[in-house]
Amino acid sequence: RAAATVARAATAATKQKYVCVDCGYIYTERKPGDFKNLPNDYKCPACTSTKRRFKPYKEPKKGPNNARAMANRQQEISENGSDINPALIIGFLAIAAAGAFGLFNALDAATTVQ
Repeated sequence: RAAATVARAATAATKQKYVCVDCGYIYTERKPGDFKNLPNDYKCPACTSTKRRFKPYKEPKKGPNNARAMANRQQEISENGSDINPALIIGFLAIAAAGAFGLFNALDAATTVQ
């Protein structure tokens, strides 16, 4: 019986937690290595961020996945600096520029007298 308790404690100690840097949701592995085996299209159940937006998390104390705890973790992440993906920003700017270019061309074509 004591050996089973020690084995359970050892398994629990090797389970990793991952925090969504966008909303503070914590994913706790059911068994070690579980998170890495999730499909690449896994989404955060709270905010639908991609699996890449999760980072390893060392929990300072027991913290639930309720709104207050998630907001506190999100505040902590933003104070410590979130790793905003520069590719997302560049992609957004490229799409915005392409949209503006297309709009200007459409307006130019509509106002050009032939």
